[in-house]
Amino acid sequence: LLARVQTRRALKAFSLGVAITLTALVGVSRVYLGVHWPTDVLAGWAIATALGFYAHSRKIPIWIMVLPHGFGVGLYTRF
Repeated sequence: LLARVQTRRALKAFSLGVAITLTALVGVSRVYLGVHWPTDVLAGWAIATALGFYAHSRKIPIWIMVLPHGFGVGLYTRF
């Protein structure tokens, strides 16, 4: 989301790099700590990547909602 609003190419690349690095580190740490199987982490990365590509290609905003016991993420569409 940050990369979309950046006008300078260097800042856009930096914000994407930080996001990808943090995502990879969180996934690897979950496997290392033994709280997830590697296939769980890979499936999560695959689903998130597919959702991101779909939303970007269709120009659909993604919403993030903080809930009492976690959070929700989805595509903002009206039916």
